[in-house]
Amino acid sequence: QTLQPKTPNYFLVDKNLEYEDEYNSGIKINELFGQSSTGIVTARDGLVIDISKKALISDLSYFYDENYSNDYIRTKYFGSNSKSQYLSGDSRGWKLKVARQEKFDQNFIQPIAYRPFDTRFIYYSKFMVDWGREKIMQNFTRGKNLGLVFKKGLSQSNTAPVFITRNISDFRGWSCAGMQGGDYTTPLYIYPEASQLEESGPTPNLNTEFTEQIEKKLELKLDWKAGINVSHLESEEKFSPTDLLDYIYAVLHSPNYREKYKEFLKIDFPRIPFKVTTDTFWQLVDLGGELRTLHLMENINISIIDCGFCGEGNNTVQKVAFENNKVIINSTQYFDNVSEVAWNFYIGGYQPAQKWLKDRKGQNLDRKDLVHYRKIITILDRTNKLMQELKRFQF
Repeated sequence: QTLQPKTPNYFLVDKNLEYEDEYNSGIKINELFGQSSTGIVTARDGLVIDISKKALISDLSYFYDENYSNDYIRTKYFGSNSKSQYLSGDSRGWKLKVARQEKFDQNFIQPIAYRPFDTRFIYYSKFMVDWGREKIMQNFTRGKNLGLVFKKGLSQSNTAPVFITRNISDFRGWSCAGMQGGDYTTPLYIYPEASQLEESGPTPNLNTEFTEQIEKKLELKLDWKAGINVSHLESEEKFSPTDLLDYIYAVLHSPNYREKYKEFLKIDFPRIPFKVTTDTFWQLVDLGGELRTLHLMENINISIIDCGFCGEGNNTVQKVAFENNKVIINSTQYFDNVSEVAWNFYIGGYQPAQKWLKDRKGQNLDRKDLVHYRKIITILDRTNKLMQELKRFQF
């Protein structure tokens, strides 16, 4: 088969690039937002990240206890019987002896978007995290924010090429090992240095050149002074940064968009089309906003959750299985009324209905955990329905 490779990619396999010019007329997501970076890398998750804040404090208090020698601590946390046994402890940018000279400070503990619908706690200290990506991540620790998570080249077709966060994000928080590259995070707002925070406050992390193009296409004006989570009504002549984020979120969850441009999504950062009417823009803003709040696990009424928890026992996660719309966690207990769609649904590189439970094998789920998992099932079902609604839009 004769190929005709061309700049800039020079593919050595045949590609269907029928919509290349159309796709390239969109705006790259990483160029629309002024600042972004890959997620953080701790190089020692087992020590500085935990599901429980209480357990993290206990572990680190022990780690910093001067009554124990460095050799003892190294064996406890990085030895063959530890949960961090895949690490030797020291790395190019971190030495256990030096790190233990610092004082333990609970103010460094922050929530981290570790996996989809799995917020954990991290000791976010430059003395304990190898690549903290502080320039970007500080915008999630200094105040409320929203952030988009995406990749450069997404080879999987079974997931939308984007996710949402309010917290620090992990290098592999959304994608999984084996997927090319790491996850990029871009904050919606940029916070000034702590000393200037009261004077100036956060500003939208948007490129003015591209926002001017968007304003002309939509015949609307961007309200640069709109705060985080501020949305505008359709009757107004302005849109907010949050509206823009919600529009992007809806577009990238559209099955039509993903199918039409699937070859291009494998190559580079996603591009966002803005050739829509003002009315269509607001419809997509509404759908994207609902997806956003769902994925942030916000405003979910427990009364609308169909999934229930059944059986007598101690709620210990043992062998996880899916049978006849039941998610079984041990020999006597299970979650009922779970759809096959929710069980198999992908967010990035993970299937949250499966991953969340498998990460908690051997643990006893408390009441809060049971409600949280039922919410995950509801979110995945509702996400699927919203994506079907998005099929009425063409890009």
